[in-house]
Amino acid sequence: MKNMKKNLLAVLLGASVVLGGVVTSQTMADGHEGEKAKEGEMSLEDHMEVMASGMKKLRSSLKKDSMNATSLEWLEKMQAATVASKSMTPRMGKGMPADALKKMETGYRIKMNEQLILLAQVEIAVLQGKNKEAS
Repeated sequence: MKNMKKNLLAVLLGASVVLGGVVTSQTMADGHEGEKAKEGEMSLEDHMEVMASGMKKLRSSLKKDSMNATSLEWLEKMQAATVASKSMTPRMGKGMPADALKKMETGYRIKMNEQLILLAQVEIAVLQGKNKEAS
């Protein structure tokens, strides 16, 4: 499980590449927000921000058994953000030909599912008190 954190980071980075860097301040400044969120809903970028923040929090909280509640809280938030993101279309998909869009969306969804599996594995390790393996 030592590679679990590296794998999770790789999946998050891979998803960011697939998204074309949607989680940048420049993206927001340009008004290119990928799939627009409806009133009261989170956008894809919002979900990616939750995942990025969660990774930062987990880097420190997984090191200490006393912070398991915090780790589990962030894992739950990251899992929810991942599930919500799976069905959204990254902004780079806008305007693509249908066949290219389908290929991009399939790759993106695979990455999100891989991330969800890794998050579940980290959660199981924390629940079992195996923080060393989770980090």
